[in-house]
Order: sequence, then C-alpha cells, then structure tokens
Amino acid sequence: MKNFDIVNKKLYLVLISGLFFVSWVIGFFTNYTLLIENITLFIVGILVLCCLIFTNNINNIFIFILLIPFMFARPIDPVTIPIMIYVACACLVIGLVVHYCKNRPKIKTGTLFYGLCALGIGMILGGINIKSDFRLFQIGIMSFVVVMFLLVYIYFVSCSKKVDFENIAFLMTILGVFISAQSLSFFLSKDDFMLIIVEKLLVVGWGVSNNIALMLLFTIPFTFYLFLKNDKLKSFIYLFLVIFQSLILIFTHSRGGIVAFACELLLMLILSILIFKKNKKMIMKIAFPYLLGFISILLIFITIYFYNEEYFDKLVTSLKNFNFETLNGRLDVYKDVLKGMGEHAFFGKGVLFSLFEFEEEGVGTYLWGHSTILQTFTTMGILGTLALFYHFFEKYFVLLKRINYEKVIIFLGLFGSGLYGLVDVSYYFINYMIVLVLIFILCEPYFYNWKLNKETKLIKTEKTLDKY
Repeated sequence: MKNFDIVNKKLYLVLISGLFFVSWVIGFFTNYTLLIENITLFIVGILVLCCLIFTNNINNIFIFILLIPFMFARPIDPVTIPIMIYVACACLVIGLVVHYCKNRPKIKTGTLFYGLCALGIGMILGGINIKSDFRLFQIGIMSFVVVMFLLVYIYFVSCSKKVDFENIAFLMTILGVFISAQSLSFFLSKDDFMLIIVEKLLVVGWGVSNNIALMLLFTIPFTFYLFLKNDKLKSFIYLFLVIFQSLILIFTHSRGGIVAFACELLLMLILSILIFKKNKKMIMKIAFPYLLGFISILLIFITIYFYNEEYFDKLVTSLKNFNFETLNGRLDVYKDVLKGMGEHAFFGKGVLFSLFEFEEEGVGTYLWGHSTILQTFTTMGILGTLALFYHFFEKYFVLLKRINYEKVIIFLGLFGSGLYGLVDVSYYFINYMIVLVLIFILCEPYFYNWKLNKETKLIKTEKTLDKY
C-alpha cells in the first residue's frame, strides 16, 4: 500500500475520471448540482487524505487535483462555492503535513522558481501607488496568495517523484478527453446542436467555448505523442482521441482558439518531420492524422451545408468576417482596461483593482483585458510585464536548451495555449493555471536532467521516441 502509484496505473486513472464525469453529468443535467458537488468534494477530500497518509507517493493525488477544477457544472464564485470544498482543502492540508512529517523530503526550489517569484513580486506590488482605501487590503491578500503559492510549488517539487513521460501525456489526455466528453454531452442534449455550434453557445459549467478551446490547445499535443509512441490498437485509439479533441476544439467556434490551433498544428508538423526526417515510416505516421483531420472537417462542413444551408452560410461568414478595425470588439475592451494607465504605468492598478472599482459603482464584476500580456500590464504595470516576460523566457529556455521530442510536446502545449493568451486571458484563468503548475511539477525532472546524445542530437532516455 505504501508504494502504491496511481499515476502508473492507467485503469485507475480512467476509472477515477469516469466517476468525475458521472458526477458532472448528474450535476449538469439535474437540479441536484450543489448536492452532487458537495458529495463529490467530500469523497475526494477523504480519498486525498488517505492517499497522503497511507502511501509514500504524493503523485497519487495529482489526478484529483487535475480534475477537480473541471467537475463543476456551474460557474463558481466566492458566494456560490460548495461548502465541502473547505472540507476537501482541510483534508489536503492535513494530509500534506502528515506526508511531509513521514517522508522528510529534501527541499528543492524547482527550475522555474525565480520566474514565478518575479511574477509574485509583480502581483504584490501591483497597484501599490494607487490612493485607495483598498490598497493595503489588496497588498495583504496578494502577499498571502503569492507566498502560499510559492510554498505549495516548492512542497510539490520537493515531494513528487519522477513520472514516466508517457504517463504525464496520459494524464493530459484524460483531461482533454474529459473536457471533450463534457462538450459532446452538451451538444447532444440540445435539439439543434448545429445552432449551438454556429451561435457559439457551448457552456459546460466551469467554462465556455473559449475556455474549452484554451484547455484543448494544451492537451492535444500530449495525445499526439501517445499516438506516435504506441502502435497497433493503442495507436489507433490515441489517433481517434486526437481527432475527437481537435473536432471539439473546432466546434467551440472560438476563432482565437482555431487560429492558435492551426499555428500549433503547423509547428507540430514541422518539428516532428525535422526530428524524424530519417525515418519515412514515422513521417507517414505523423502525416496520417493531418490527412484524416482534414477529411473529417471537410465532411462536417458538407454535412452542415446539407443539414441547413442558412447555418452553413452563417458559420462561414462568422469565420471569415474578421473586423480588423475593431479586432471584433477587442479594441474597445483594450481601450477600456488601459483607461487611466498613464499615471499607473510602472506598477499598474493592482490585480484586484476592477473588483474594487466596480464595487464602488455597484456593479460587482471583474474587467478582463482579453489578453494575458495586456491584463498583466493593466494590473501589474511595466514591472509585472517584465516579470511575465522573464517567466516566459525561463519557461521556454529550459525546454529548448536540450531539445528532444518529449520537450517538443511540452513546448507545443505551452505554445498553443500561450498563443491564444495573446487575444484572451490564459494566465488569469484558474483552471488553466492549476494544470500549468501541475505540468511544471511533473516535468521538473525533465527540464535539465537528460544528457545530450552526440550521434542523434536527441536526448536518450530509457523510453523515448528515438526507438523509431
């Protein structure tokens, strides 16, 4: 029991994700949403506590951390949050303390610590020069959040054990399929799902079409890796899952997501061919999903055309009619969030500024900048934006310094979702951030520890795609 490792047991991972999906389905399609969420969170809290107390492998709780943000069948805020989430958090904290006391791991700061520290300093200092009754409160809240985040990051980097990259890819695939299954369930529950696609009405509770597109941009490269890594039946299954996630991403009708996906696919094709250029069999295998995906999209457009020509015309029009003068309304949003930034350019207005501003006006909502960089500049100013760029540099540098195909896959997931973040927030979407930090922790052993093989210009590991 002490050496039990869920991450290496694919059947357990599938079973757990299936139970999470059943919980979401019941919550989403019935009136027992809050009850189901509370029951699920209570059970998860107990399971996490047991994993941390009775096993020596902290990796056992990662599947729960991965799926909890996506189990909610409705939007969550501090007012509507299920009460049992506090019980689950208490179980997690108790378990982490007991686990640390039992195992006493060597403390490591992690490869990406300095970049995350820089971002944290930017968050704390954001809005420090604004004269407001909420300034000290904002600094206090952000200081607490940043310190706790860095401690959690250090804790998990220090305690987690190395996971085979194929299992990391499988975890990300589970997430992608989980989200795609939620989306498909929503489509199938509607009388006219074509209208849902055309009008961009996809909602799964925790997020909408743009959020779904962002997450799938991150997960699809990992499933593609599994398709290449395996053969015969397993390879066919992963090929199907690649196409499944890709089609759901397109069905989100997220124009920013689709453009980012096209760029991600192109880069993935180029890098894959460059790495396996001496292996014609592998190149043919790489090209097959692209051909199959193109045929699938073509058939879908033909189906929509014959199903309802009006829908087809509306879909094509919405995809090609991009207003470059207003950036489809984004320009007005950018102007709004930048309003009055002249006097707050260096430190920004603070991460929580719009909550306070709108609260005074009686609106009580958050103003999003629809761009990770712009949102950072607005909330943390020039200082925070420089910290964000340093974090980006550090993140991509550790991947590209000693490149191999496993690192290429991580890079592609970050690249695709990061590219989308240029036209919408990614780093400020909590679900994405949880997955991102989890990847930072799981991939920590892979950032620098591979040795370069001079003959192949690739990094050799026990299990690598170099065998092809």
